[in-house]
Amino acid sequence: MKKGLLFSLMLVFILALCLTATSCPEPSNTIPAELVGKWGYTLIGDTELFEIKSNGTIVFAGPTTYDISVSGNTVTLKYSNNDMGSFKYSITSNQMTISDTTGACNGWAIFSPLKKL
Repeated sequence: MKKGLLFSLMLVFILALCLTATSCPEPSNTIPAELVGKWGYTLIGDTELFEIKSNGTIVFAGPTTYDISVSGNTVTLKYSNNDMGSFKYSITSNQMTISDTTGACNGWAIFSPLKKL
């Protein structure tokens, strides 16, 4: 009887350990800290184009809000879980250079480089 109980407890312990060690990671849409903030350009004073928030949204004047996802150096805009467009970025000294734009992001490169406001 004691052997059966001891075996059962060991089995439960091993299964719990295995499940903990192999549990699926939480899905994450982490926005890099360097992207978070207000971005704009300087012609006459600072003009804000959009704000990227750490909660995975981008807010334009209007206010118009889209969800975003980031993979590597590519930002993808989403609306109702549909990809609306994307762009590649690089950031140096609080300036964002935008390239390889698609969809709703076409034309954004003309504002590049953007300044973090």
